[in-house]
Amino acid sequence: MKKLVTLSALIGLLLSCNQKTKEQLQIEEAMVIYNQNAEVVHALFDAIENEDLETAASFFAEEIKFNPPAYGGNVLDK
Repeated sequence: MKKLVTLSALIGLLLSCNQKTKEQLQIEEAMVIYNQNAEVVHALFDAIENEDLETAASFFAEEIKFNPPAYGGNVLDK
């Protein structure tokens, strides 16, 4: 009887320790979104690295404005 009680207490302890907390679930959801965003950024960098400007430009909105680093430079669009 003593062994049965001890065994059931150990099994209960192991099962309670393996459950994920709300914080762990939120972190896992955030990591899924992070990995999706990382794939997009890697695809953009690969397009720029391969000098594929059409593919790289497809990652930006049509109404984007570019401010060149030179003083007094004209604001450019896509």
